Amino acid sequence: MKKIQASLIIMIVFYSLFLISCAGEDSVLVDTTPPQKAEMVPHLGDFDGNSQTDYWGNNALITDENNGIDAVSGGDWIRIMWKDLNEDTDLEFYRVYRYREEFSGIVDSTFVDSVIISNDNFYIDKFNKHSGTALYNDWFYYIEVFDRAGNSTFSDTVCYRLEEKPNLSGFSDVNPDSLIFQWGTISGISKYLFLIFDKNDQNGELSIVKSESITDTDPQFPWVEYSFPKSELSNGKYYWRVDAFGDDNDKKSGSESIISAFEF
Repeated sequence: MKKIQASLIIMIVFYSLFLISCAGEDSVLVDTTPPQKAEMVPHLGDFDGNSQTDYWGNNALITDENNGIDAVSGGDWIRIMWKDLNEDTDLEFYRVYRYREEFSGIVDSTFVDSVIISNDNFYIDKFNKHSGTALYNDWFYYIEVFDRAGNSTFSDTVCYRLEEKPNLSGFSDVNPDSLIFQWGTISGISKYLFLIFDKNDQNGELSIVKSESITDTDPQFPWVEYSFPKSELSNGKYYWRVDAFGDDNDKKSGSESIISAFEF
């Protein structure tokens, strides 16, 4: 009988201590709310110094920084972009995914990278984990955004197709009236955008001085030649680039040449 009483007393003591310890605790709130869905930016147009877009809520001049998914001058790369994630303050990182489609379905589905959240709203895919060429494929992209509690949300999907880069093959200022620019013909490409830039000496940013849409009327010829009047530029150092585009009805297909300097 005494053993039963002792056991009962011990159980009552432990239970009392448990109640006392629980009474001092606040309830723990667990964050189960996923981040807002990231909105990917499709290809809005090309940087020609004239075209505008109202995608961002007001009319804005299209630049290489706001025109959505696009080719990159530095390599056979694609830059993806999404609208700023301003509503969430506890975001931690995002993951980038890429795939392409064939008649059989989705292929080359790839986790591209995991990146800590910053002020940037873009990512450049350099295809570091991809074997083979990145050209001539319709690449689809989406991102997954995570908050500090581990909740995540998938974005919508955007697509872009890389074409071969124009090879800048020549520049001449021998002609007294014109500057002559040449680049190699690309099979299957007939539409180009010729660009001349000036560089800001203080911040190094390039600004468009001249842009011209050019259609190659003789694609069998090994190069395209463009003549630019010297009278439209003052003597000095400038930069030029040529963008190439696929079918006129396909606004998400193209490439950008390297940027090359010239003086006259």
